[in-house]
Amino acid sequence: MEQISRLSIIHRLLSHSRYPVPKSKLLEALECSESTFKRLLRKINDEFDASILYDREHKGYIYDPSCPQLTLPYLNFSDKEWFALLTAEKLFTDLHTGSLSKELEGIKHVLQKTKNQVEDLGIANKIEILSAIISINHTDVFNQITTALWSELSINVEYQDSQQNTTQRTLSPQKVFLYKDAWYLLAWCHLRNQIRIFSLNRLVSAQDSNVVFHRLPEEQIQAYLKKSYGLMVGSTQHQAIIRFDQAVAPWVLDHTWHSDQKIETLATGELTLSFSFSDHRELVREIMRFQPNVTVISPVFLKEAVAQCLLKAVERMQK
Repeated sequence: MEQISRLSIIHRLLSHSRYPVPKSKLLEALECSESTFKRLLRKINDEFDASILYDREHKGYIYDPSCPQLTLPYLNFSDKEWFALLTAEKLFTDLHTGSLSKELEGIKHVLQKTKNQVEDLGIANKIEILSAIISINHTDVFNQITTALWSELSINVEYQDSQQNTTQRTLSPQKVFLYKDAWYLLAWCHLRNQIRIFSLNRLVSAQDSNVVFHRLPEEQIQAYLKKSYGLMVGSTQHQAIIRFDQAVAPWVLDHTWHSDQKIETLATGELTLSFSFSDHRELVREIMRFQPNVTVISPVFLKEAVAQCLLKAVERMQK
């Protein structure tokens, strides 16, 4: 990143100055030797198709006024902006959404074009995003949902839950979001008269509905998501208190369980984690990841659910 930063410094000084910039000022800003400075000039002239001249009369460097205006917006990026750009490029490149693949190509092309300008500067491959984002099935369904989302129209859907039970519902789509490598729809469910979250891959069909769209304030949506653990939402709130052995403490600290979580480090090196939740099913799966180095303190029904899960696992192993 150091080289691209120095190229940016040269570009900014020459672009923003009304007069030729003295070599001494450039060397001071770059904090490099004269030989390094000359190599940087050659790089800009040769690889970025620029023309930087030395004005002997004013004893300074300037972009050739006879050449077209050189914008080089990517040389105006700061280190943080480069990181943001390359992260976005990686996300779009690795994003396999099936139905969105065509639409993403245009965005990918713009990001790729800018990234290619600095491919040989040693920074383009400094970021890697390892993800297993699940592709969206049922392209026609997804297109119907996005149309309803933008236009604020209600839709009739056929939804298949995790137990393979199918229901017909009318939804007012509010938000589509990515959570743990899978896509979900947050919508007002007219059947239940409540906010509900649906896995996009479990929506089997979607059609226009004549039901009046029910729009929710953004504050209500955010409050609904924030108060719950993961995607398991509901009106009743419980307080989870979980204790982790010292052996897994570093991994627990690296894991965000809830936006309002509280962690207490005990003298023994153990950790006590507490936060609110609504439905225990996803929470049980997360707790099982840390067995046998985790103990549920409360509530009792969560402790029993984890114990039941462990007993079933032992029975399966014995069989």
